[in-house]
Amino acid sequence: MTVLGVLLAASGCANSPATPSSERSADGALGTATETSTATAEAPATTGGPGGDTTTNTTVQWPSPLDCISYNPNAVTVNYAAGVWAVKESQNEIVRVYAGPSDNAGQKALALAKRYKQVCFIGRGNYRDDKDAYIFEYWRNPSGINTTIPDSEDDCSGYNRNNLDVNDMGGGDGWRVKDHDHVLQIFDHEADAKNGKIVLAKYNQICYIHSENGDVPADITYS
Repeated sequence: MTVLGVLLAASGCANSPATPSSERSADGALGTATETSTATAEAPATTGGPGGDTTTNTTVQWPSPLDCISYNPNAVTVNYAAGVWAVKESQNEIVRVYAGPSDNAGQKALALAKRYKQVCFIGRGNYRDDKDAYIFEYWRNPSGINTTIPDSEDDCSGYNRNNLDVNDMGGGDGWRVKDHDHVLQIFDHEADAKNGKIVLAKYNQICYIHSENGDVPADITYS
């Protein structure tokens, strides 16, 4: 599952973080900047259980180092070819979704990208066979462009950010972040899952633009 925000995100359906900012080059190089917010606005969850993070902080950082792509939201376009809708700034690909030529997934992705100036990722370096399922996308640095995401009412589900749990799924299947039985995202390893929780703890709703990459769901996530 490729996430275009929680939280990001992406994010109508979304609740934005209190003090968004960003750093990162369009070539995908890792950044090191973090962003903090008040505990009242973005309180981290206190979790337990297998692999659970049991700390509660008064400030919440973004994952570090950041893995993000910065872009000009006024210059993005969407193009379709051979089952792929690609959102690009010039030749720089921001995100892609897999859908047919009459599907509105491409327009959803374009509308989402225009709302922000940066898309970030957790887990792009994983080597699993179903790699996309372990990549989480989130969006940062709102552009102020209030686009309408088509059919967004069908994309979103709420969760309790104060009840997020990080645990090992066992059997080498990776880690996950969930609210009770509501699994929000799976990750390759514990460090990625804890970074995912940092992001998810800033929001209370997650949204997906569903698409298919062969047999593997390749969802864009936003909040």
